[in-house]
Amino acid sequence: AESEWIRLSNKHKDIFADLKPTIQKVDLGEEKGIYYRLRTGPYETSEKATVVCSTLKERKVECRVIH
Repeated sequence: AESEWIRLSNKHKDIFADLKPTIQKVDLGEEKGIYYRLRTGPYETSEKATVVCSTLKERKVECRVIH
């Protein structure tokens, strides 16, 4: 997750310039294993987060707005 943050933040500096990552470990059970979620934010408004996420999706970056 840390190396992915470095890659994404370098590639999309216009979006991630002023943000810090939060990495969350998630255990999805024996069959799916352990995953790490990479999160950024918070944003001023949920609308701003939605615009940022839409821009990332246009750039083929998976994104979800979490409230």
